[in-house]
Amino acid sequence: MTVRDLVTLPKAHLHLHYEGAMRPSTLLELAATHRMPAPAVDSAVTFADFMGLYVAASSVLNMATTGR
Repeated sequence: MTVRDLVTLPKAHLHLHYEGAMRPSTLLELAATHRMPAPAVDSAVTFADFMGLYVAASSVLNMATTGR
């Protein structure tokens, strides 16, 4: 197998957290549906920015799925 063969093969995500992959519009819609404060959805520049958004998304998803 050559390097080119590997490049052309289809790829799959083996591990993906939906909290970090969610569209910002979906996050804002879920927050509004469950009457939660909408998290500020800005681009994450640093890892701390990403983690803040990730935690906010987790809170919204927890409310959406469990009601708490």
